[in-house]
Amino acid sequence: YNSENKWHTLSSHILREKIGVLCTQEMHLSDEQTKEINRFHNKIKIFSSSSPNLPNAQGVTIVINKRLIKTENIKTTNVIDGRVILAKIPWLDREKLTILTVYTPNNTTQMRTSGTHSKTNGQTHH
Repeated sequence: YNSENKWHTLSSHILREKIGVLCTQEMHLSDEQTKEINRFHNKIKIFSSSSPNLPNAQGVTIVINKRLIKTENIKTTNVIDGRVILAKIPWLDREKLTILTVYTPNNTTQMRTSGTHSKTNGQTHH
């Protein structure tokens, strides 16, 4: 199941079911792959956080349906690379909807150490 088909299927499902925001884990997207998907799929916008040390592991995304939500003023913060991403989405009048996507390993040892061994980035994106 290749990546291009995965994103086409996901995009179609989001649009058909009118899903406004979808949070995912284990997406393994580099910054370049995220940019490429955003260029190709103009009805969704993907914000991603990848792990620089483990590009083929971890990774979280927030996927926005551009038919339902304006993406111009969304601000995202990479809280922990590849594990936690936060988005602040303008909502209603002056309100903001805050979405947090968290990757939680299913390995007990990894869960105990994930907070202490992951680098906190805190980088904000627009």
